[in-house]
Amino acid sequence: MDNSYWYPFTFLKDNKPSGVHVDIVTMALKASGYDLYTIKSGPWRRCLKEAQFGMADAVMTASYKPERADYLYYPEDAQSSSPSKWRVSQVGYSAVLLPGANFNGNMSHLPQPVYVPHGYSIGDDIKKSGVTVDSTFYSDLRNFNRLNKLRKGSLVTITTLAQAFLRKNPSYQMVIYPKEIKSKSYFLAFSKKSFLSPSEQQAIWEKIRLIRKKELNNIMVKYVK
Repeated sequence: MDNSYWYPFTFLKDNKPSGVHVDIVTMALKASGYDLYTIKSGPWRRCLKEAQFGMADAVMTASYKPERADYLYYPEDAQSSSPSKWRVSQVGYSAVLLPGANFNGNMSHLPQPVYVPHGYSIGDDIKKSGVTVDSTFYSDLRNFNRLNKLRKGSLVTITTLAQAFLRKNPSYQMVIYPKEIKSKSYFLAFSKKSFLSPSEQQAIWEKIRLIRKKELNNIMVKYVK
């Protein structure tokens, strides 16, 4: 899993994997009969590389990208524009702006540069609108600091992280655009070099579906107050 602060979905607490996605996946693994496993954290691009070369069985959690599908197995409906049946969860993205920014919800009008963590698929989505994306840094927290220091441009991050960060840091004087600009399904995506068979992978995805449907609200309450 990514070692960046991706609250409340994946993050490190006391150097241990934590978050909504961690809870759902670990519950699904346990329900599928897997008692021995390791969740390793690291920079996102390294996570993807380790899955690509068979050093990890899966990445937690990844949105669908065609180039990732060259080395990762996704559920069969991962490419759908609708939320996937086997997603770990649906994640919304918002634009974070400086006060007075002229933005009407049109992605091509996002104040530039748009700060997005290095290697994140949302950056590729935004580039399609023709705006300049700055992916120098690997974490959303560094991007908040950069926008606050330079007072130019905007950033795009997951809505819940933006809300939590700005509640704790009111001095940053930023605003969240009231309408989310993107919503994406995120998956436990399996390495094509994993020893888990397709049927074993599908069984885990099905446990994820059942746990998300039954337990997501209870799990979210633990992290979002």
